[in-house]
Amino acid sequence: MINILNFKHNKEMEVYSKREDLYKRISTLEELYNEYVILEPHTFLHAGAISKTISKKQLNGMSAISIGMDLIKDSTLVKNNNYSIDVFDIDEKAVSLANKFSNGLLISDSLKYFKQDVLSKDFKIKNKYEILILSQMDYIFSDDQIKFLLKKISKSHIKYILIITPSIFSFSFSPYKFVDLIYNFLRCLKSYLKANKNNYYTTYRRRKTHLLNLFKQYYYCDYQFDYAYPSGREYLFLLKSKIL
Repeated sequence: MINILNFKHNKEMEVYSKREDLYKRISTLEELYNEYVILEPHTFLHAGAISKTISKKQLNGMSAISIGMDLIKDSTLVKNNNYSIDVFDIDEKAVSLANKFSNGLLISDSLKYFKQDVLSKDFKIKNKYEILILSQMDYIFSDDQIKFLLKKISKSHIKYILIITPSIFSFSFSPYKFVDLIYNFLRCLKSYLKANKNNYYTTYRRRKTHLLNLFKQYYYCDYQFDYAYPSGREYLFLLKSKIL
């Protein structure tokens, strides 16, 4: 059974390449919402799903570490769930603009952005976080990178990991699933044949069991659900430490 599908994407087409320009244009929540309603309306749905899950599982008021910035999700969790969040990202200019935005909203005490690569050997997670948020980021990490990051997490006494991802694929004996698997397999094969691979970045789609197995040494799945939206399906997993 296939567990992982890898895809190569042209770096020039990366959505986040225009993030800096977007952040320069906004200074208020209203401006942020107006931009994202046009650019990525599904962001509101995903932020709401995370916020609702946190409230449902009575995890409000926690100290969180989040990998990869998303102003909609970050500001929502601070305001709706009383979260204190440290966000780590590798885009230095976007980090600076995000901190400026947080200051403008007067929530900078609860929402801080840092330019740092969480996969670097020098990166250390402080023992002050209760939950890690991995929002639509798992698909840019290889299995080895997730395992490397997990070792850091497990040493930092983080009790929960919340994952939300569009990058799960499944297979069942139905015409739709069979065609979907063949389509994705051919896309995967085509991406490997691209010339000049240095101009491309890799993303991953995994089966649900394979993704959860990457964490099973330290965490088990305490809660999960999925939902459809116009451009795909989103999966949310709340993992809980086996030892804390």
